[in-house]
Amino acid sequence: MKRTFLTLTIAGALAWAACGGGGGPAVEEDVLTDTGSDLATDPGTDTFVPDEGRDPGTDMIEDVVSDVEPDVCAPDCGARICGPSPNGCGSCGECPVGTCTEAGTCDCENPTTWGPLGMVLTGEFPEAAESAEICPDFSGDGVGDNAMAPFAQTVNALLQETINKRFYGAVAEFVGVEDWTNQDSFTLNLFAAGTEDPESTALYANPLWYNPAICTPWIHARDARIAEGVLTVPPHDYFASATWRGILAEGTVKMAQMTGTVASTEGGVTLTGGVLAGVVTKADIDKAILVLEAQCEGEGDLPKFCENIGLLEVVDGIYDLDLDNDSELDAASVCVKFTLGPATILGYGVEE
Repeated sequence: MKRTFLTLTIAGALAWAACGGGGGPAVEEDVLTDTGSDLATDPGTDTFVPDEGRDPGTDMIEDVVSDVEPDVCAPDCGARICGPSPNGCGSCGECPVGTCTEAGTCDCENPTTWGPLGMVLTGEFPEAAESAEICPDFSGDGVGDNAMAPFAQTVNALLQETINKRFYGAVAEFVGVEDWTNQDSFTLNLFAAGTEDPESTALYANPLWYNPAICTPWIHARDARIAEGVLTVPPHDYFASATWRGILAEGTVKMAQMTGTVASTEGGVTLTGGVLAGVVTKADIDKAILVLEAQCEGEGDLPKFCENIGLLEVVDGIYDLDLDNDSELDAASVCVKFTLGPATILGYGVEE
């Protein structure tokens, strides 16, 4: 269970706050459980919330025009994810891959080629003092937050051991970058990939990390930037949903963000000084735990992680944020240091 939680944290929290083989490596059962809870994304779900405050200086003007009906027209898309809104107000979105059908879905297939790639080579949770300096301040108290800091000494060795096996891990795809020193907005994709050979940099992508509705990775940001060699991915809420062995698992990483110094090199991309951070809500973690516990009920051939299911009790002590300001801790901040090294993708792995 430790491996499951750590993988969910580093590859999904991103989600980016936790991958497969076909013609390639088989996938351990706890790996794809991570995938289901992970935190992949559609920036299209970001919501603009207008200021609800009222400027007293405008009261007189507002009173005069209060009987005038505002001309407001907003899309009403229902299940549509692309094309014009049925009510004639704007668009329901565009298909990043393929074409939009009359039903408002994307007619697409997962990619068979990839842009420059970097795979996670090292990862560790910074301890409290370093977290305060390098991690985002989610709580607003001027100090960086990382609920995993107290566990750093205990889990970092296990985390690195898991990364070194390369059976599964996190991969970043840099789409359309032409200038590795200063590049305006481009797309950064994150997904899971692995190999049975710990010495290889040629990996197999896990198809569960691709949103079947739009055929792009669940976790993607179209507004990544590079300035003076430093990559910045601004905060986004990343959502992912996957059905594995008949069990639907889904979740969101809030305010997920990433930074690090990048460079193009032979065979892919390198990144040093990387920081990946986000927030996972108690509600999503509770749902994920229920899924795991349900898989471990009964007798017979149970998933491997069931041997350590009791470790889930530790999760109750990691919450450090109060997102709704009701004096109850309801979320956990996650912050990971990491590096990337060059990688290639050979194809897709088997969904086991």
